[in-house]
Amino acid sequence: MALNGLMDGTLQALPDCLAVCYVDMPEELVLTRRSSRAFSQEILDAIATLAARLLDGQGMAGAWRAAVAASAEAMPGEALIRNKDFTCLFLRMEKHGEHALCLIGKSGADVAQMRNAGRQLGKDIANVL
Repeated sequence: MALNGLMDGTLQALPDCLAVCYVDMPEELVLTRRSSRAFSQEILDAIATLAARLLDGQGMAGAWRAAVAASAEAMPGEALIRNKDFTCLFLRMEKHGEHALCLIGKSGADVAQMRNAGRQLGKDIANVL
């Protein structure tokens, strides 16, 4: 599948990246993922739920709109969660707004590098879907 090939390329290009997930936010479901290590189904389910809550959730999206004085229809395009173990970057797909990418990296991962690679991956995926 072309999608998996694109995701593999991003995974290999980012030395601190552990996984790349493609998420259907309304269904809270990881549609496909590529990873350099195993992640349990519970972790994948949590990733999908986080993507939906952070990028589409009423509370978070509403707080974001208020903070940036955005219109009622606007939704955040990205979110970042970092803890002692992982850095998770969530990016809304531009042409498929109900879908998102999640890049999971090591805790000290370069967020700017992840963001740039993730945005490029989103554009590449949009061209094949």
